[in-house]
Amino acid sequence: MKISAGNLVKGINDFIFEWQKTGLVSDSRIHNAYRRSSGVTEITWGDDGYVLTDDRFASLNEYINLVEARQYSILLSEGDILQFSFSLKRDQVVKHRLCWYPCPIRLSRDDIENSSLIDAILEKMNNGDFDDFFCKTPLRFDFDPDNSSEEHPEVHLHMISEDCRLPVKTPLCLRKFIEFISDNFYSEVAEILKLNEKAITWDGGDKLTEKQKAKMHINSFPSLIEKE
Repeated sequence: MKISAGNLVKGINDFIFEWQKTGLVSDSRIHNAYRRSSGVTEITWGDDGYVLTDDRFASLNEYINLVEARQYSILLSEGDILQFSFSLKRDQVVKHRLCWYPCPIRLSRDDIENSSLIDAILEKMNNGDFDDFFCKTPLRFDFDPDNSSEEHPEVHLHMISEDCRLPVKTPLCLRKFIEFISDNFYSEVAEILKLNEKAITWDGGDKLTEKQKAKMHINSFPSLIEKE
């Protein structure tokens, strides 16, 4: 299914606005379309020169750097991060980065309201409040067909380690991603506020090879287009 850059930008920004109205959002970034090389248009939260690296995946240092540099689509009120980034070519999604990055420290809204998020984390570290630290893994769904192989599926889920690439059947639209995250980590919010029903959606198609289908993989993203 084709989708224009303009429609995707509007869909992401409209979705962020719906979440903002609930009071769940501490900060957010406006998304825009940026022309890249080879006719690719990137839909992302900024064009500020920050380079996302993968060498510190799932580390406290990476989380703090992302927050300090505002490298997110949404920063939720208790510190969790959501990232939405898509690349389009001829109105087709050719790449995406969709990440849920949980805050590795238990923080209340009062903690954040009384100081910056980073200051609140540093204060807990200085005070030795280690009962509030948790080993949480980000969940990052990547679609990267240009660098794919049997061991590097076109669509895959990173968790715990950058080297972990669990095969995923289909690229994710915004709605598929946010429904997965909401159902597993914010189910009470999703049920009460129905925040995800208007999120933009499209069908991605099966990207698994036969060898990848024979392995453990995520195969639970039915087409949302058929339901509408």
